Amino acid sequence: GELLAMVRGHGGASLAALLHPGTLLVAYDVPINEAALARAPAWLRWIVKRKRAHWERSVYLLTHVEPGGGPDGSDALIGVNITRVLEEAEGHEWREGGGL
Repeated sequence: GELLAMVRGHGGASLAALLHPGTLLVAYDVPINEAALARAPAWLRWIVKRKRAHWERSVYLLTHVEPGGGPDGSDALIGVNITRVLEEAEGHEWREGGGL
């Protein structure tokens, strides 16, 4: 309640003020309009699902905020996905998502 009251009605600036190194961003499953996505070309469906996959059921730890570091001059947030699954390949270094 208190966090919601702090950012409600004040736009993104109030929320952005809360994002600093050490903040955990927790994402959960957000419904997607499957009917609309089904009408999109196959290549677009692939891109949407791929881009979305790293956010589903994840927790990011913000490690740095770079003022003006975004491509449009906005602040850039640097974070680490602390829930990303890593697999160990026998005789090899750690690999992410099954790749070597």
